[in-house]
Amino acid sequence: MLSLASRFPDVRFLIVGDDGTGRGASKNVEFLGYQNEMDSIYARSHALLRLPRHDGLSYMVLEALNHGRQVIWNLPFEASLIGRTENEVACHIRELRAALATGTLAFNERGRDVVHETYSGSRIRYLIRIKLKATLGEGRRPANASVSTCPSPAPAHSPHSRPSPGARLP
Repeated sequence: MLSLASRFPDVRFLIVGDDGTGRGASKNVEFLGYQNEMDSIYARSHALLRLPRHDGLSYMVLEALNHGRQVIWNLPFEASLIGRTENEVACHIRELRAALATGTLAFNERGRDVVHETYSGSRIRYLIRIKLKATLGEGRRPANASVSTCPSPAPAHSPHSRPSPGARLP
């Protein structure tokens, strides 16, 4: 990340999750440390650059997209730019910088829509209901199913189980 910042001295880099202790960085880098609330940081940003070595579905990416920000990530994700190498990331930064300079850097509406359509609370609740209904069969018994009136079989005694007090063993 710091090498990218040195390649683009006219681009401001806000680094979250690192306080910069022991790091020499150029003047365009601001270390913000760990943050509990990111809304104000997204308000100050045009893009999110996320390049972890290992990552799953990143909440930070979803948040940035939900705020309409451009995202450069080293994993493929709809409505984001993929940058697996420093040169790919640098190319995206150049494109975003040029769009910002000409006033054509757009709000990432598609990114926000993807988050709302796929990850909103109402969408997740809907999908859970669908899965539960499918799994539980909506609480209905098939028409040809019979209800057994037989008692459940008694559990078999295991040599590893302890009998309850007063129980008789065969």
